[in-house]
Amino acid sequence: MEPNLEDVWEQALAAERRYGDDAIEMITVRMIECLKLRDYIEAGFWSAVANRLGDLHAIKTKICPISFSGDHIAPVGMDSDTPSVSVNKIGV
Repeated sequence: MEPNLEDVWEQALAAERRYGDDAIEMITVRMIECLKLRDYIEAGFWSAVANRLGDLHAIKTKICPISFSGDHIAPVGMDSDTPSVSVNKIGV
């Protein structure tokens, strides 16, 4: 049975907000606990969450130089007189 994609993304985003860079490790631990209990459906769900979280990290680190941490620091070479671009966060 395939996990609900909306639930998977919801958990991936929640883990990212709560644990930041440690989110993948936390999800992996949860997945291993499910496997030890032979709860393969739940382990599959957390595996899907880990994959989506990996997608989020790939987008953040490889494609998009914008940090979504809420910090608004000007990129190197920009001073305070340079206009900046703001990013609206959806669902935050």
